[in-house]
Amino acid sequence: MTLLFSLLAHCGRSSASIPASTCSEIDPDFLILIKDGDGIQQIGNVGLASKKLDPASTIKPALALALLQDGFDPEREILVKDKFIEGTPRRIALSEALLYSSNDYFRTVAREKGGEFFRNSLAEMAFFPEPLPASWPSALEEIVHGGDERTTAIQQLNFVERLLQGGIPESDRLLPLIEWPRTQSDREIHPDLHLYGKTGAWNQTVWFVGGAKQGKEVRSVVIVTRGHWTRRKQAIHYFYCSFAQKLPVHPLIP
Repeated sequence: MTLLFSLLAHCGRSSASIPASTCSEIDPDFLILIKDGDGIQQIGNVGLASKKLDPASTIKPALALALLQDGFDPEREILVKDKFIEGTPRRIALSEALLYSSNDYFRTVAREKGGEFFRNSLAEMAFFPEPLPASWPSALEEIVHGGDERTTAIQQLNFVERLLQGGIPESDRLLPLIEWPRTQSDREIHPDLHLYGKTGAWNQTVWFVGGAKQGKEVRSVVIVTRGHWTRRKQAIHYFYCSFAQKLPVHPLIP
């Protein structure tokens, strides 16, 4: 079985500053894509790289980005009722909506802004690999999972790379809203390292899409598998060990 560590050791110049992976052997059901500098590594189930898959909740950062580009106040609180969010019904702001992947929050703003607004915004930022049909989303409530449109792991990698590089307007405002925590010891060792990303699990597809920044260096990572949503725990683990980081205490890390 190929070790992620050995592959990342040869990824390019940015490996010198962003910590190299400490991941051990990868479950063969998972695909891990890594863009570090100019090269792209494909590890594990490479057959998933170009397969059309539901984006699941990885679409939510793109929806949030569209809102920010339109002048939306990220501190605005919206009443949600979600069994996965502690203490609901209660009001939450955009950062918590992204943290807990609140369907209620994004369905509310989708009803306010309309499908055409998000269709045009996501088309402009090229979130999906192909042009969106005029009928998208066919059901506005399902925009939180991508509607009936599909994406690929390669497309996800390209999108998150542009996001981390600041190549999409308002990227700098979105990134703090999708930053993942690190342990105190890891912050002391690598104080300038920041991890960003979003999980997604829908219709037997499980994602972690994100990456790391340290100074001007960027490493983008896409992790995907097919199966039950509980495999998200493995995806989160692979994300953290991709940057030699320990799992912190976090609401989404079981």
